Amino acid sequence: DQLVLDGNPMRLLSADIHYFRIPRPYWADRLLRLKAMGLNSVQVYVPWNVHQPDIDRFDFQGRADLLGFLQLAQSLNFLVLLRPGPYICAEWEFGGFPSWLQSVPDIVLRSSDPVYLSYVDSYMSVLLSLIQPMLYGNGGPIIMVQLENEYGSFGNDHAYKSWLRDFFRPYINNSALLYTTDGAADRFLTSGVVDGVYAVGDFGPGTDVAAAFELQKKYNAPASSPPFCSEFYTGWLTHWGEKMAQTSTQALINTLKDILAYHKGASVNFYMGFGGSNFGFMNGANLLGDVYQPTITSYDYDAPISEAGDLTDKYFAIRDVLSQYATSPVPSPPAPLPKTAYGSVSLETVSFAAALENINPIRSKEPLTMEAVGQDYGFILYRTHIHAAPVDRFVNLTVEWVRDRAVVLLNGVSQGVLYRNENTSLQLFVEKSDVPAVLELLVENMGRVNYYDFGTAIDERKGLQHVRLDGTLLVGEGVWAQFPLPFTSRHLQQIEEAANRMVEFKADGAGAGPKLYRGVLRIDGEPTDTFISMEGWTKGVVFVNNHNIGRYWETLGPQHTLYIPADFLKQGPNLIFIFELHDGNSNSTVVFDHKPYFDYEPKILTFGHERSSF
Repeated sequence: DQLVLDGNPMRLLSADIHYFRIPRPYWADRLLRLKAMGLNSVQVYVPWNVHQPDIDRFDFQGRADLLGFLQLAQSLNFLVLLRPGPYICAEWEFGGFPSWLQSVPDIVLRSSDPVYLSYVDSYMSVLLSLIQPMLYGNGGPIIMVQLENEYGSFGNDHAYKSWLRDFFRPYINNSALLYTTDGAADRFLTSGVVDGVYAVGDFGPGTDVAAAFELQKKYNAPASSPPFCSEFYTGWLTHWGEKMAQTSTQALINTLKDILAYHKGASVNFYMGFGGSNFGFMNGANLLGDVYQPTITSYDYDAPISEAGDLTDKYFAIRDVLSQYATSPVPSPPAPLPKTAYGSVSLETVSFAAALENINPIRSKEPLTMEAVGQDYGFILYRTHIHAAPVDRFVNLTVEWVRDRAVVLLNGVSQGVLYRNENTSLQLFVEKSDVPAVLELLVENMGRVNYYDFGTAIDERKGLQHVRLDGTLLVGEGVWAQFPLPFTSRHLQQIEEAANRMVEFKADGAGAGPKLYRGVLRIDGEPTDTFISMEGWTKGVVFVNNHNIGRYWETLGPQHTLYIPADFLKQGPNLIFIFELHDGNSNSTVVFDHKPYFDYEPKILTFGHERSSF
């Protein structure tokens, strides 16, 4: 029951870090901070949707340069535990699955479905061939490779797990150790383990460490169960509408000491060491029963290193403990990175029509999902008409399902919101007219689910289905027009060009309803990290120099600022675009601050083995 490397017993002191949540220029900084915490290893997820964004295109460049990250880790003397999926969870969009999988008819994800496995084969063949030279036995830093991710929390398709094992083995051979990770409880390990693969458990502060490691032995061969907590929770995820998760540093340290004292070679991996940010539209969500819980933009996680790279009291407490187990002197951490409060920036309002400029509508008999029109992320506008009538009247709008949130507009005026968690019906007042009224539903994909209850069928198509007025289904040739609004770099460039013709110059924010706001942040000298405060705004997305900084939901919280790394800024003018769905700040201004602001809760979370308890 001992991990051995090159014939010598070893202890893994490790932490998770997600290269895809970090601007590439900060990779080295964040790794050096982990090294100075006393670590010898890092654990790394690999998201399928980052590396195969389209069915016929792979991407391993820029922030997706997996090999570059692994080589950097090796140059800093880290060993690597790689978690290539195909499913990763990670509170990441769709658990790492590419959205285009949802457009494959009858596919059954995370199963032995031959259609699903054929796509896994085509992706994993490329990925595993790429990382093969980086395996430890081939001279690289990767000592362990994980199969799937906490599968025991989801299903019990043993044929699927065995297929993955047999598919991985020819690539891995004896150059690294295959392993599985599941919650440290019988109900998870029973469904998650794979014959012939090293099984490990995860748990958080307050756990009975001896009981957890003894349970792990039950699922491994005799004398082949080195005690290892593969996810020791330093914090937790946070959803919109919750208070920011916090964990007790003292409780964490007490359990950490129990882990390291349990066995002379007991290993630990902190989840997370550094969390980062869900830039773009890449946050995930939980689905517990019928309750949809989208994750906030920040992935700070209450980790030892903050979202902006600052070292916390938790960091130094962990460092003090790990220093006692280091086999070489623990280096000093890098100096803090500067942050600047750049102050207030005034914005001008731009007609929402600018977002629709150059978008060719897709016409159909009934509403089409995002996936059906070839869209991955962002928003989609659905447009139809209500027939003219000589009298004022009320009509009842109902939608069978909306995914995930729709702003309802009648003749361009906001009428209310339909939301997956709450209401999917709305009463509309339609004034008498000789011409049909224009009915629009602006739907936001708020993030595909990354974590389901056990046995849940995965269906995360986005958009609308089955829209009715007074009980009558709205269908017919050309009845619906769909306008995809992905807010990609190309789309943002089109918006910028159109905005020059559609500026409204209204200081009062131009009234309620979807609007674009534009302004310029001028920076003298070398830019530094900063935070944009959304105080006084409602809900929307921020873009800086065509970088999607992420979502805000100021009226719900708990996140009230968005982190902007210096890499996204430049000396001189920086273009700020805000897409606000409801009411903008009364002064049409934003403030750039030197620190973040979250709503915190005084209570301390108690960790168990069930994510559903959070």
